[in-house]
Amino acid sequence: MDKCAIFVEGQSEQIFVRELLLRRYCWDARNIAVRCYKLQSEVFETAEYDFGDDDAEHFYQIVDVGNDNKVLSAMTKRAPKMNESGFTQIVGLRDMYCRVYREMSPHCVSRELNEEFINNANELIRDMNLSETTRLHFAIMEVETWMLALLEKWKGNISDEDIALYFDSQAELENIFHPAAVMKNITEKTGEPYEKHKTQVNSIMSNIEWQDFQNLYDSNRCPSFNRFMDDILPSA
Repeated sequence: MDKCAIFVEGQSEQIFVRELLLRRYCWDARNIAVRCYKLQSEVFETAEYDFGDDDAEHFYQIVDVGNDNKVLSAMTKRAPKMNESGFTQIVGLRDMYCRVYREMSPHCVSRELNEEFINNANELIRDMNLSETTRLHFAIMEVETWMLALLEKWKGNISDEDIALYFDSQAELENIFHPAAVMKNITEKTGEPYEKHKTQVNSIMSNIEWQDFQNLYDSNRCPSFNRFMDDILPSA
């Protein structure tokens, strides 16, 4: 059995990763098991929802830590004991967009700042002698960047030319400073404004098929997505 723990910053990321994994393994309970938790006062509380058999070939534990800045500390704190209990991969996922980033680079994506954030995280993991099994990934600039890329099928329902540009196959999606705001702008025109609610994210992800994920990977439009996929699905 392969055992992978994935620490994410919030509910949207947890749902995104859960749905990606279930589609990759075609909801085959013998092939994949998923256990979702929310970190509350340093305790893992069961979250929506569990899937699969305990002895499935691929076992994933997805932990919502509830804060972007807590992802790295939550995973590194628990990594040694999780390695001892059979987890061969400890993976973190958080958005690059955050309060500290806005203060350092207001209104603008900075590739240099992106590299600084990534290098600082990698250096901390190395200093703790965890780099063999533990990695932190940044969605650039948010997991909503990946959703925008996946939802190109929306373009047939969008008349706004400015928004339609985001679905251009040549668009530099990782240059969008605040992708969640773009998602909100789009959904205001097609239905309920995007506010990261559980029902909204579940509804959005229900429209995505595995081939959509694979197409995004093959396109390399979101390199941060590809790097994350390579870690949690080495055969992607």
